[in-house]
Amino acid sequence: MRLIILSASSRYLAESAIRAGIDVQAIDFFSDWDLRQLSVRDGNAGNLCREMRDFQDGFKLVEFAGWDGIILGGGAENFPDLFDAVESKAKLIGTQPDALRRLSDSNSPVSISTCLKRLPITAPVASFPNCKSSLCEFDQPNRWLRKKLSGAGGHHVREASARDLGEAAKPGWIFQERVDGKLISAVFLVSPGEEVGDCNLLAATTQLVGEREVGAHRFAYCGSVGPIALDEDLASKISQIGQALSGEFQIEGVFGVDFIVANNGARIWPIDINPRIPASAEVVELALQAVSGSVLNDCSGSVVGLHVQACTDWGSDCPVLDSFGESSKRIAGEDVETKMFGKVIVFCQNPNGVEIGNEQFERIRNLHGGDLEVRHRQSRWVADVPSVGQRIEFGHPVATLFARGKLEGEVYETLIKFARDFRSLIGC
Repeated sequence: MRLIILSASSRYLAESAIRAGIDVQAIDFFSDWDLRQLSVRDGNAGNLCREMRDFQDGFKLVEFAGWDGIILGGGAENFPDLFDAVESKAKLIGTQPDALRRLSDSNSPVSISTCLKRLPITAPVASFPNCKSSLCEFDQPNRWLRKKLSGAGGHHVREASARDLGEAAKPGWIFQERVDGKLISAVFLVSPGEEVGDCNLLAATTQLVGEREVGAHRFAYCGSVGPIALDEDLASKISQIGQALSGEFQIEGVFGVDFIVANNGARIWPIDINPRIPASAEVVELALQAVSGSVLNDCSGSVVGLHVQACTDWGSDCPVLDSFGESSKRIAGEDVETKMFGKVIVFCQNPNGVEIGNEQFERIRNLHGGDLEVRHRQSRWVADVPSVGQRIEFGHPVATLFARGKLEGEVYETLIKFARDFRSLIGC
């Protein structure tokens, strides 16, 4: 299998694919050092890496001849028309363009709300295309957020002003009610050979958003910690929501849904649907490797391998679904805390930006996680390593930091301390 990966950042998806024995052509905004190292791993010239200016440019850079399909990552799901243009050249492995359009339509909050109202649980959707129609309280403007439907990672979210609330949202934007609670991400799989909508909850993680210590924008996604244990009732509610959404919107393969959970799971709000492999899946994959002892060319520890097998007839000789299912049960068990991983994205806080010199690069590279086979055994490491000469502007991502521990709080504290040390080391 030879797979094209198009994503804002494609390093994790490329690593996951290679772990399953898949050759990759990776195109993203950064072309980081460790992504490019995958191109020369073991002398494998089958892996390619290119840097794009935007997603339209990314499609121009793709070499379609001899490749089996294309998989989208973060941000790419917002451009379904670009997939239409290359449909004759490569199969889209995952949720199809028509379904992506429905999810990015300004009326999608209404469709989602209608879908979830059919469930025997209370799962209100806190998003509306027109704030007036939701009977919101205009004397509480800080209760509402203004959100771009085609945004990614929370970078197009801000507080709605009183003026915003007095008007209908502009096309492509919605209002979302601000809800207090714990932010979690659930990772689902729509199983192969079954009716669309038959899906399984694989795992859940805690989402990190707006962490000041890593320089994240107030509403920006900046990391994940998990997998976390869910009680039976909450897991059932999340599973029902995943099943309903995947069926209604014809989502395929691995996908994610972000939730706000309050009152110990008594109240739950779905706030975002990611119709592709979500960023939190990397933490889940690390846990799978820890429990399965997976090595290269072993599908059981690869989320991308699972996704591809779920969407195609690839991998009939690799029982990825059976082995992945068993592993996911193990990481969801009572001893889940012994396999806790986390990651944070560090953003540049130097107002003048920073240019990576030889000395800075060597410092970062010395913290790199090394080979894919051993990375999950380390206590902490760095990925998405910027290259020498790369200029990183204020507010842009510098690198991703990882940590392993026994408890969620322990991993979080390790990540925050690691971020402080890293920023001091690099001067960002």
